[in-house]
Amino acid sequence: MQKIDIPGFILPHIERFVSDRKGDKQALFTAAGIDKNSFNAQQDTLSEDQFYAFTNEAVKQSAEPAFGVEIEKRFGLGSLGLISRAIMSCVDVHAAIQLAERYSSLVMPLVRLTSQTRGKHLVLEINALSRYPDLNRIILEVMFMGIARNIKVLTGGEVIADKYTFSFTEPAYRVPLQIQLANKIEFNSERNLLFFKLEHMKLELLTANSIDAETTIEECEVELIRAKETFTSTDRVIDLIRFYLDTNPSSNEISRRMNITERTLRRKLAEEGTSFRVLLQKIREETARYYLDQTQLQVAQIALKLGYGETSNFRAAFKGWTGKSPREWRKAISD
Repeated sequence: MQKIDIPGFILPHIERFVSDRKGDKQALFTAAGIDKNSFNAQQDTLSEDQFYAFTNEAVKQSAEPAFGVEIEKRFGLGSLGLISRAIMSCVDVHAAIQLAERYSSLVMPLVRLTSQTRGKHLVLEINALSRYPDLNRIILEVMFMGIARNIKVLTGGEVIADKYTFSFTEPAYRVPLQIQLANKIEFNSERNLLFFKLEHMKLELLTANSIDAETTIEECEVELIRAKETFTSTDRVIDLIRFYLDTNPSSNEISRRMNITERTLRRKLAEEGTSFRVLLQKIREETARYYLDQTQLQVAQIALKLGYGETSNFRAAFKGWTGKSPREWRKAISD
């Protein structure tokens, strides 16, 4: 299992949200197996399982269906520390998005950002990488709301995305999302995307500062190198497989992206008690369950997102993993 260290600075925001609703703060830490008295939110980290347990307990206590929407309101422009300072010092919107792509994993290890030009838009894709579908939905809501709000603030209200697409089904609380995001929202899409006009990418940020940008980017780069040094080979392979899953990544391609030979990759994974094939299968199964449980994507669409060229191959693989066809699995969930 991949070890993901999630920064503890996120917890006080959730804790305060529960406290404001007269909830039991201690129960959050108990659910996550964390000693509240010794936990230092600015220095300590927690595992993905602990983060899910903490968040899930907060969701249950608050009974707030739009939990991600409400939690995002607790974060300010500077809540991400070094990353916030670096983004705010960027010269323009495009530079800020590029910086977020490269360094966001330092403070949000369960998130990956990528952007590309598509017609008259720069399209920003957000991927949530947790094994827990409910947590992924919350993460996506927080990210969408945060990016939309911060870009609007940093440009004096000049930049608002033209469209937002979510991979999960339309929630009962669509109205709060619509109010916060302001423009067109689509659900049950293949990807989680924000569409920004290309003409807005060169708009200068109100907080732009070239000197601060240079120094903070240098600090971010140092932190990124330090973070990568703590990853095991299994960690890095899982991360890369998840990111390139729809391309049907091979061990040769992944080893190339890690700047090592395929033989070295096999040896390193064997030393850690696993293999590329085992990791690829595990991630495909987890991802398939997520899309079948949490979205209304057609089976053929899911097959493509998992890197299968033929839907029949995906059906056969899924039945091998679960004993049920994708259709049977989905029916059992709905029943």
